[in-house]
Parts: sequence; C-alpha cells; structure tokens
Amino acid sequence: MSGAPILLELPSAVREAALLPLPLLLAASDVAELLDALAHHAPLAERMVRDEQGRLRPHLALFVNEVARRGPTLRTTPLQPGDRVTILPAVSGG
Repeated sequence: MSGAPILLELPSAVREAALLPLPLLLAASDVAELLDALAHHAPLAERMVRDEQGRLRPHLALFVNEVARRGPTLRTTPLQPGDRVTILPAVSGG
C-alpha cells in the first residue's frame, strides 16, 4: 500500500458498528487502495461498504472532494494528499 493520508468519511451506522475513530485517515493512491486499506484496518466496515467482488455496494454513493464517482472507473479514481472520500447511502426518489 502506498499513498498519502486520505480522510475517509463513512455512514455513522458503519462507523459505529465497526467502532471506528473520527477522523479516519488511511494511506492510498486510488479508491481501490483506500478500500483495501479499510479492509485491513476495519474488516467489518469494509464488508458493509463492498460486496464479495470488491465493488461498492449499490445502495451507497462515493464522493471524492464532494464530486460523485461511479461506474467502471470508480476503483481507479486517483487520490491526492489531503483528499476527502465520503461514502453515503444513495438517495433516490420520485
């Protein structure tokens, strides 16, 4: 694992279930590395945000510095020192 510390913000239910501290800083150079670091640091939290194939669960949305990221390139989205990654429950309606 490489990269600079990235601030990872998780839904409170995930954070509380996994007994994670605030803030949560993990070293990563892209989103895949960040989620792998989460798996190493807090396996329960990682299982709550990724499925068995390592993809973000469909009921969640991921933002890098408040910009929504999705689709096939999500995992390779590069991260820079000081970036903030936020994972939130997806909102839809009609």
